[in-house]
Amino acid sequence: MADAWLQETLETTKTRYLAARTPADRMVLLRELARLSGGRALPPAQLMPSETETLARFGLAATADGAIRIVDEDLSDIAPGLDAALRIDASPRGGVSPAPSDAVLLRLTPHDRYRSRAQKSAIQTALTAPDGSSLMVSMPTGAGKSLLFQAPVLLWRESVPGACAVVIVPTIALAEDHERTLRGMPGLEASRAMSGSTPLAQREEILANFRNGDIPILLLSPEAAFGAARPDLLQTACALSAPEKYGQRGLLSAVFVDEAHIIESWGRSFRPDFQRLPAFIGELRTRNPALRTVLLSATLTPASQSVLRADYGSGPWGEIHARTPRYQFDLSAADFSDQSERDAALYRLIDRAPRPAVVYTTRVEDADRLHDRLTQEGGYERVALFTGAISDAKARREIVERWAAGDLDLVIATSAFGLGVDKADVRTVIHACLPESAARWYQEVGRAARDGYQGLGVTLWTRKMDRAGPRGRSVDEVGRYESDEDDAASMAGNGWLSAELAEARWIALLKGAISDGRDSHGALRLVLPLDAARDGLDPRYTGERNRGWNRSLLNLMQRQSVLTIEAEAPREDETPKHWRATILRDEVLNPQDASAWSQAWARIFAGRDQEASRARAELRAFVTAMQRQDRDCLLRSAYRLIEPDAAPVACGRCEACRRQGVSPPGGLRSDVARFAWPPAETLRPILPRGVILVAPEGSQDRLIGRLARVGIEQIVAPEAEAPDIAAALAAHPVQYGFVQPAEDWLRRDGVLPDLPTAFLPPALSTLGPWVRELERLANARPHQHLILVADPASRVDGRALHQIASQHAPYDEAILDEFFVAFQGTGI
Repeated sequence: MADAWLQETLETTKTRYLAARTPADRMVLLRELARLSGGRALPPAQLMPSETETLARFGLAATADGAIRIVDEDLSDIAPGLDAALRIDASPRGGVSPAPSDAVLLRLTPHDRYRSRAQKSAIQTALTAPDGSSLMVSMPTGAGKSLLFQAPVLLWRESVPGACAVVIVPTIALAEDHERTLRGMPGLEASRAMSGSTPLAQREEILANFRNGDIPILLLSPEAAFGAARPDLLQTACALSAPEKYGQRGLLSAVFVDEAHIIESWGRSFRPDFQRLPAFIGELRTRNPALRTVLLSATLTPASQSVLRADYGSGPWGEIHARTPRYQFDLSAADFSDQSERDAALYRLIDRAPRPAVVYTTRVEDADRLHDRLTQEGGYERVALFTGAISDAKARREIVERWAAGDLDLVIATSAFGLGVDKADVRTVIHACLPESAARWYQEVGRAARDGYQGLGVTLWTRKMDRAGPRGRSVDEVGRYESDEDDAASMAGNGWLSAELAEARWIALLKGAISDGRDSHGALRLVLPLDAARDGLDPRYTGERNRGWNRSLLNLMQRQSVLTIEAEAPREDETPKHWRATILRDEVLNPQDASAWSQAWARIFAGRDQEASRARAELRAFVTAMQRQDRDCLLRSAYRLIEPDAAPVACGRCEACRRQGVSPPGGLRSDVARFAWPPAETLRPILPRGVILVAPEGSQDRLIGRLARVGIEQIVAPEAEAPDIAAALAAHPVQYGFVQPAEDWLRRDGVLPDLPTAFLPPALSTLGPWVRELERLANARPHQHLILVADPASRVDGRALHQIASQHAPYDEAILDEFFVAFQGTGI
């Protein structure tokens, strides 16, 4: 595999080299060819004089035989350990062990195994989720989260052909990337992405097909869900017999939220529509109480988890956290005393960084400046700028498509770029900034090495200097921060309005509010004008900027349980100028009641201060981890800040690990579900409840068929036998056909789904542990149907197995056929 990957990467790099037109683009790719070849390579084409003149800039030199070699292998002046991080390593860097398949995976998808135990557990949990439930899942980037909305929809459509789902995504690029993947999956080819830039006629066609159940998965931004798609989603959520359906066959069965961590961070101020999703999902559930929600992310900090539980935890709730980071990266970081020193190191690094590469900045203006320098002075052409300031959807899509096609080698971006976009061969991620949290840093480094091979992550940032007096700027002023550390501190506290300005804004919103009656609990409902301007507001700051601050205020008030933001009626421009809100605390309605008013705002800002303090504390801890990278594993330290309950091992590829001689890990086991949903009433096997003992006859394939016919939906067996058992189960009409490794079950590593289950110990195994664990399970699940397949005469602790394993007399395997004939469809 290593040789194949290396050869493929060499050929791809040569192709890009030959397509490049400027000396800068060609020389940086020539350096990459040399790196991939062990430090020396022959140019694929004769060098032009203009190219030869630039060799030194890229740390290259010509040899007597016409080859090119790397001459500046010591790059510690850019970042500690960078030279070691850049040495080619062609070996796979998976780290996490795969997991054996299930019958349902083989039946519904082209996959023959799961990428990890966490993915397997999450899929099983999503497939068995009860009506009205919500599931929160965090798994590493590239761990296969998309399968969590692909497999359930395929399963649901087997029984309800018009069953469909909505996937809420943060970026158009991610929606379109998912659409490309779904179009290649049997049964999901008709899935579509829709955004504000979708032409009206095409949008109407998509929504009509969705209402009729012809589109299995519809990918939307939250703004589109609240805008053009809203009435169609509400109608599709109704029962198939509802008169509102007008005979249409679509049935909205679930809402998935991809990259759910941004609900807490982006939803605070940048994209506040994310925080309106719970109310909209609640409205959908009034039409379809069975609607499920699934929240997916690679990074769910304690703050994000708290927000998601509060917003989505009204029905049955479940969580799965893999608690395993990705280990594909060589990591390095350096801090600098000033920007000019950092930028000099940055430009040298960009001229040497393996391609394709992404350079992240925090501010749009920094990305603009860097892009201009690289194109105008650096001579790069195969580079693009991608920031939130690029509002033209066509231009953004073109960049993503060129990036995916390999026509770009470098992208200068702010954090929205690449969010979830599955470009597998990104080799380098550079932070020319200090991210405001470990979560953002980890998410963005995770854009690299998604093919499971070597990736490089380098962070270059300017530190805060010790000096007296104020520095930086407040969030409302215009100017620059003195350091990246100051900038990160402001970002960590971004969107935190002062108490005085917040009260003034709320008074302005109340003055322009229109009553919308009261809800069923008597709470007042208001239509609030987002264009309301507080007294004294500079006229230059009206318009969208003013609306943004008002949205941030309303989101703050919702997080502090003062009001609930409701979904807005559709508008043509998908940027509503009004929000509806249900007031939960009447104290904020009357400024004249000074005592109640001040107490209410004191509570609001106590909560706000707690949020801001937590964000800043997380930043301080992340800065400490960066500063200690020569002593403590950087990946482990950062990941502990994201998932405090995790216990990751050292990465083996950062400066501390290299100094301490720590090897990269292998064979890692991700975590799995620690709960089981209540059993489905629809699964009623034709077997007695409790444990029954069945004597095997010899043919495992025949046994699997008999178990499937009497309603067994899960088999526990040695992991080595799991693939064959899954394949045998897939040949029979089981709904799930889960296959669980006995080794995990016996050591109580995880919780089995609450399904009719058969246990298949090896013929010569020691049965004592199996019997004891089965007894424990049977006591916990007296309602369940459990089969132990073993010789009834086997001895356990000096007693015959049939005397201790079951209250029922043992059965011969053939009796299962008689059960099926005698009791088919009745249940016992």
